[in-house]
Amino acid sequence: VSFGRNTDKEGKFVKHFVPELKNFPAKFIYEPWKASKAQQKQWGCVVGEGYPERIVDHDVVRQVNIDRMKAAYAADKVPAPKSKEPPAKKQKLSAKASKSKQETISAAFGKSTGR
Repeated sequence: VSFGRNTDKEGKFVKHFVPELKNFPAKFIYEPWKASKAQQKQWGCVVGEGYPERIVDHDVVRQVNIDRMKAAYAADKVPAPKSKEPPAKKQKLSAKASKSKQETISAAFGKSTGR
């Protein structure tokens, strides 16, 4: 909603591609459900009849998502339990395994390894 308001204040794009809203004033073009039923009838498009109901209430969903992100960030700040085992060491590939891996990658992308 805010992107449209910032980039196309008059709603010309919406009015062009959503002809049901062509008679709505700019104030309601991005949130037609906020117009009264009488206004919607006057402009020839009633939300829920000639135009679909909104899927979510952005104000409610926005707050739910903010709360979830805060919880996720808070959970991430809890230190992970320390393991008693040392971290696993990376193993070096043998020259043969390394070449085979390179050939597999090259074959997948249709390139010659040049080796």
